[in-house]
Amino acid sequence: MLVEAINHEAATRPLPYNFHETLVASQRVNWRIDDIIGPDRQLDFTKPFMPESLAHTGFLDFLTADEKLVLNQIKGHT
Repeated sequence: MLVEAINHEAATRPLPYNFHETLVASQRVNWRIDDIIGPDRQLDFTKPFMPESLAHTGFLDFLTADEKLVLNQIKGHT
């Protein structure tokens, strides 16, 4: 009974944001990689994009080193 009451209250409570505010915020933080590294530099795809402490790919023993590198870069993009 208590769980149902909590779920009902959460479902009927208005959201603390709206679509317009979310859209405006997303446009404010819109950026491109050139804004960060500059248009004259290239990403080095032979190196990881993130440190292992963030990527957590080292324990995946079923992946090759190259596959771990690609996964690190994918995680760095998302």
